Amino acid sequence: MSLSLITSEEVHAASASKEKTNWSLVWGVNAISWLVLSFLEVITVYPMRISQGRPLPFWMMFKDVFLHNLLGMVLTPGIYYLALKFPFSPRRILKPTMVHLSGSIFFAFANTAQHYLMFPLHVSPDSYEKFTWMLFYGFMSYAWFLDTSTTYIPVLAIAYMCSYYQKYRENEMQKLRLDAQLAQAQLQFLRSQLNPHFLFNTLHSITSLMHFDIDAADKMMAQLSDLLRMALQQADVNETELKYELDFVDRYLAIEKTRLGDRLRISRSVSEEAKQALVPPLILQPLVENAVIHGVSQQVEGGELFLRAIVFSGTLRLTVRNKGSLRTPSFRPPGHSGVGIRNIRERLNQMYGGDHSFVIEEDGKGGVEVAIILPLRTAAVSPNLTIDQVHAAL
Repeated sequence: MSLSLITSEEVHAASASKEKTNWSLVWGVNAISWLVLSFLEVITVYPMRISQGRPLPFWMMFKDVFLHNLLGMVLTPGIYYLALKFPFSPRRILKPTMVHLSGSIFFAFANTAQHYLMFPLHVSPDSYEKFTWMLFYGFMSYAWFLDTSTTYIPVLAIAYMCSYYQKYRENEMQKLRLDAQLAQAQLQFLRSQLNPHFLFNTLHSITSLMHFDIDAADKMMAQLSDLLRMALQQADVNETELKYELDFVDRYLAIEKTRLGDRLRISRSVSEEAKQALVPPLILQPLVENAVIHGVSQQVEGGELFLRAIVFSGTLRLTVRNKGSLRTPSFRPPGHSGVGIRNIRERLNQMYGGDHSFVIEEDGKGGVEVAIILPLRTAAVSPNLTIDQVHAAL
């Protein structure tokens, strides 16, 4: 899975994904549905009354129909509640059946009682006296069948569909949360693997330097301390702005410059737009370290290390080039990469999936070029502290 698709906001949303029923939404949709249903009933009956010579104002008919449907509108959320409270399942059939059978009878009884109480509004007193309780029970039987088939069962079906969809979403969010946690753990492992590797190489350089230049070795120790402080600031982030990554690389190159002196010549071309792009932390330093150790330092006369970062066609393109060859004994080919290169390859695959490019090749001019192409991503993130800010904070 590509971690780039999972933002921190999505992970936080996933952790709170067990959504409770939004009853405000249920009541709102319910009210609108009954209003629409009442309107449809009126426009169905209204032409009939006109043709029979018994016209009534449209608004009056709508009022009467809506009053008849008002109790149904009030009771419908109760059906929805029962559906959520007593769902059917392979192991739970009898209890939900009895609950919903009782609920449908109550729903029909309540509607019938409402119609019975409102009957005097629409008929003469003589007709009302003939509306006996026996007729009420007969009408009740008809109303139970009608209300159950046209209202109770459809509402029940809608409630179950919404419930199953919500559970499906919860399962998907749970899967997303687990995938994010797994990816985060994998990235943490890769970063923890990279830091000792970088520290070991730098300490090895300092140890070598101590045999003939104590002052330079002491300076390198101070520079290494700065680097470790900066690395701690990036310990828990998945992406950082390129300008902060370049700041880290500059501090590392200062260490190597102390060791190699004029043998290490540095040049770079970085656009302002590229500096704002988001990249994985410690993505450049291993490449630069590789170029120095396996390239520049292997040349008696040293060499130039060139770093470029540009934005092109919605992508960020990073290039590290140095004098050397992939066939030198100290350089491992891509298929047999050391910790640094292998680590970068795995982190890029983890974060971007197939939406990136990472190539190491000879440039045909006596040098080795490493090129990374990433999707351009920029965001207003909390910046990592620069080394001066770290000193101030400490």
